[in-house]
Amino acid sequence: MNRFVRYIKTYLILGLPLVIACILLGTPKTNFLKMVQDALSWNLMFWFLMLILFLVTLVVSANTREKALTRIANLKERDEREQFITGKASRITYIANLSMLILLFFFSIFSVGIYRLPEGKTINGKHHALNIGLNYNFFDSNKDSDSTLVYGTQTFALSKATIILMLISWQLSVFNVTARREIGKAS
Repeated sequence: MNRFVRYIKTYLILGLPLVIACILLGTPKTNFLKMVQDALSWNLMFWFLMLILFLVTLVVSANTREKALTRIANLKERDEREQFITGKASRITYIANLSMLILLFFFSIFSVGIYRLPEGKTINGKHHALNIGLNYNFFDSNKDSDSTLVYGTQTFALSKATIILMLISWQLSVFNVTARREIGKAS
C-alpha cells in the first residue's frame, strides 16, 4: 500500500506540468498538435483519477494521512516539549476555526438588498425598497419576486470551494503562528 501511494504521489507531482500544458494548449491548429492534445487529455483524465484515489487514500489511511499532512502542516514532534506545543497550537486553531465558521455562518444568513419596485407597487411614490434580514433555509430555494434586485449581498456569495480554501488557509496559518509563538515562549 505504501509503495502504491508513493507511486501515486510521484505521478501527481511529475504529471502536474503536463496537466497545466493541457489546460494552456487550447484548440490545436495542426494534426501534430491535435495528437499532442489527445495525449495530454488522456493524461489529464488519468491524473484526475489518481488524484481522486490519493484523496480517498488520505481520508482512509491514517499512515498516509500522517506522512502527507504533517509535512504540509509543518508538524514536528520530536520530544515532549514539541508535543505540548502542537497540542496547545491545535487547541487555539480549533477555537479560531470555530470563530471563523460562526462568522461565515452569520454572513451566509445575513442579507441586505435594495430592490426596484414595479410601478403598481410603489410606496408613497418611492420606487426602491431596502430589505435587511436574516434568512436560513435547510435547503436552497429559489424565490420568485416581481421586484427587480438592484443590489444584494447574496449576489456576492463565496463559492463552496473558496470557503473551504479559506478555512484550510486559516487553519494552517493560525496553527503555524501559534506553534512559533509557543516555541518562542518555551525557549
